[in-house]
Amino acid sequence: MNASEEIVAFKHELGCAIAQWGYVEGQLLKIALECVSIPDRAALAIGYHSVENFRSKLTMCDNLVMHTFGKTIHIQEWRTAKNRTSDLAAQRNKIAHGWHKLYVENTPGRRWAIVPLHHANGELFHVDGKKPPPGAICLRDLAAIRLDFHSLTKQLCNVYELVCGRRAPFPESHELSASPPTLRQIASQIRAELGFPQKPSRRKS
Repeated sequence: MNASEEIVAFKHELGCAIAQWGYVEGQLLKIALECVSIPDRAALAIGYHSVENFRSKLTMCDNLVMHTFGKTIHIQEWRTAKNRTSDLAAQRNKIAHGWHKLYVENTPGRRWAIVPLHHANGELFHVDGKKPPPGAICLRDLAAIRLDFHSLTKQLCNVYELVCGRRAPFPESHELSASPPTLRQIASQIRAELGFPQKPSRRKS
């Protein structure tokens, strides 16, 4: 993977991860809407989207779910999903608000990174260097975060169906985090999407 391919792959994974988080918030809203009567759902949806801080949204949803379904058999599934959502929200904030840094001489897959910001004397700054600092998010880290968001979406979808009295559509194995693709797999995907698929290797007769 060359540097040009890496930046395309990095931005692609970043965009997909942030878009996937939108599905997480959408599933949370669907769960919250089941907690109120149909005439009140439009007002709740407006209120949900007007809350800018995600943790406040999650707290609002949790209060509604605990009040409505707190004594049902599926409340533990909600608690588990809510706690995981809270944990992954920190990752979403890092990729959405972090500082992007180029390490042109570093190894493939770690040339571009989202690096932590530090605070001193009232100002934000990042640490310079030839390699990403501890806590930096590089290409495969982004892919792992995207997959975490994807499996969380399925977990919340299962919770929604359960509180509605229906069967969960996804097996529990789909709620688990998956291993991120290798750099070779990411490179092949990017080349294919750009119209340059990898040619199959020739076999010697």
